[in-house]
Amino acid sequence: MHLRLCLLGFNLLLSILVQAQLTMHGTITPSENWENKLYIARIDKIGLMPPKLIDSVALNTSGNFTYTFDTDPQGVLYQVSQPCKGCNYFKTISGNNENSFLVVSRYEKKENLLIQGHSEELYHLISMTGSDVNSKVLQLRNLRQPITTLLHQANQLKFGSPERNQELKQKIFKRILEEIDLLKSQLQVVLDTCQTPELLVVGIYYLNEAFLGQLQPVQIENYINKLPQSNAILYRTLKSKDLTTTKNKAGLTLPDAKLVDIKGRHLTLNQIPGKYKVINFWASWCGPCRKANINQLPPLSTKLRKHNIPIIGISIDKTVNQWKEALKKDKTSWLQCMEVDPILSGLIKPDLEGIPLYLLVNENNMVVLEARSPVQIELFLKQQIADF
Repeated sequence: MHLRLCLLGFNLLLSILVQAQLTMHGTITPSENWENKLYIARIDKIGLMPPKLIDSVALNTSGNFTYTFDTDPQGVLYQVSQPCKGCNYFKTISGNNENSFLVVSRYEKKENLLIQGHSEELYHLISMTGSDVNSKVLQLRNLRQPITTLLHQANQLKFGSPERNQELKQKIFKRILEEIDLLKSQLQVVLDTCQTPELLVVGIYYLNEAFLGQLQPVQIENYINKLPQSNAILYRTLKSKDLTTTKNKAGLTLPDAKLVDIKGRHLTLNQIPGKYKVINFWASWCGPCRKANINQLPPLSTKLRKHNIPIIGISIDKTVNQWKEALKKDKTSWLQCMEVDPILSGLIKPDLEGIPLYLLVNENNMVVLEARSPVQIELFLKQQIADF
């Protein structure tokens, strides 16, 4: 009798857990620049490591969709991203993808989340209703809205003279730095008073972004201590202070790798002078890399040259011909190399981390910043060099 009651109780609990899922539905108004698809990726670590792709959902011609998360006690925080036209997930996570939003799924609670947005505006504008905790996740995201809007403005500067665009960009970056400082203080106030585990991890996620991926465990120890013991991977990695920011390349001294440039000349990393150097890992087959070569890196290269900071492009292409053909089309003006032996490129895992990947190193070739976009490099140097 007792055994039968125990089994009934267990089955009842199991049925509740199985039904306790997050269902996400709504409309993302389509655009010709974006695929009619959303990628669902689970965030297991706070840092630069891309989240783990677990699923995707199609948008119909009107942009409507419905997706139910599996009951997964290992997952708590998810990134939902819309890929650009012609991009797969690998290309979507390569570089700094802002056409995305975060949701949390609590496997012990059933929720019905309504999403409304437009493909061209996901980077800063979206509506979420039907889930109290996800409405608060959106409020945290909205704290970043001034920064994402300014970054978007900086990336859209295409008209006018290069001098005028650079002047406008300087003004925008000054405002971005001010907004980043404000965001840090706002997030820390929220985290100081927050007791909801799911919101704590979202706050830590955005705080790490505000610190340009350089957040250290000691800075968030008080917040980590509030997290429960749980099977969720993200909680476990945070409680073990296993941030990917402590495992990235910052602090690593790079070896004196042997390089060969586009003209076949041999040199080593140590032979390239500079108080700082920007190393850009890229490939001919990487869409965001090529876009950066054409749109983002040329003005950055011009600015860096004034401060004697070189950019060193290091291709991870398998064939020289593909590399040279891409450079011919992109018309890059900074140093472009391939490695004689894959020493530096062996430090990255493009299938896991994504490219382009940027390493800012000092005169001793020690990595001081690992970044996903030229904008992060620019913002960091603006904090280090007075007249940058």
